[in-house]
Amino acid sequence: MLGARVSIRVEGANLSGFMQGLRENGVICADQRCREGAFSAALPAGHLKKARLLAQEHKVQLTVTERRGLRFSFYRIKFRYGAVLGVLGILLVFFWVSNLIVKVEVTGNAAVPEAQIRRVLEEIGIDQGAWIPGIDFRMCETKLRLAIPELRWAGIRHTGGRVVVDVAEATPQPGMLHDRVPCNYVATRDACIQSIMPACGMVLRQVGDGVKAGDVLISGVLEEETGAVSYFHASGSVTGVYQETMTFAQPLAEELRIPEEPVRRRVLSLFGQRIPLYFGEVQLPMYEYAESETRFSMLGREIPMGILHCTYIPYGYRICAYERQEAEALLREKCTQYEQNFHGSDEIQDKTLEFRQEDSVIYCDVRYVICGEIGTIREIFIK
Repeated sequence: MLGARVSIRVEGANLSGFMQGLRENGVICADQRCREGAFSAALPAGHLKKARLLAQEHKVQLTVTERRGLRFSFYRIKFRYGAVLGVLGILLVFFWVSNLIVKVEVTGNAAVPEAQIRRVLEEIGIDQGAWIPGIDFRMCETKLRLAIPELRWAGIRHTGGRVVVDVAEATPQPGMLHDRVPCNYVATRDACIQSIMPACGMVLRQVGDGVKAGDVLISGVLEEETGAVSYFHASGSVTGVYQETMTFAQPLAEELRIPEEPVRRRVLSLFGQRIPLYFGEVQLPMYEYAESETRFSMLGREIPMGILHCTYIPYGYRICAYERQEAEALLREKCTQYEQNFHGSDEIQDKTLEFRQEDSVIYCDVRYVICGEIGTIREIFIK
């Protein structure tokens, strides 16, 4: 066992018979010596019992002079509880330190200050001295992105006590400028022109003119007196006043999905086996489930043990009934959201709301008078 060997010394009158018995019974001997009427050898610890029986059979005296190997080393200290506890304590401390965050590195940031990222990391529990298996790194990645909108991606990984936070910053994509494609600048809706700021092309309309959708405001076609025709990329900015009508609907009763507080549990993953670190069962009728695993480390390498962070997000459905005043308030909120999303840079000069009910639905007809951009470029197809 574990390479354990014993050294023996045999004395007696029938040494030759004893040695013959060793060979016949397959006892492996090394370092054999016969000196001063004694036989000495080294043999595996597992053959010692067979050698003792042979010594009794041939009436010789067998003495064990030395024991070597881990088997005997453990046997000598098995009753030394202090030593055993000391070794276990050292292993426990080493295991604990191997799973603590010693260093946090941030890479990939340029515009976002590293100090800002580190502050957020501390708030979500990633800091020097933190217990690594207790950290849900996937959840931390999501929290980091939400806390810093300038980041479009974040990844967190660890090797031993070293945690590396990789980030990628969001870069606004420049618009495609097809400034060499011949085109006209045309009206997108019926309006009355309030201002014209041409950048390139020939202006065909004046302030105060009424236009219809599709009318050319700035032309990209120039015809010279000689009959030659040139084409340009017409561009600019034309604002006008126009009317717009929108209709929003809100039922007096609707079924809503209501999310509830997430339920988080931890599970010990031990060589593929899942051992719950909680009592009872998670009993939820409907829920969304997500999990991530944080492995333990030893000597800087991950071992097949870790903590599974399990997240249950329960939800339910509820029928919400509204009074007419509540429904109208919700419709006003929808109007506000529409204005922010589609007319955030425009000037709303007038707005009229009319509410009506059909069956169990409240409708809101909104009539806008808006001053805003009314043009867009439209490519000229040349044969």
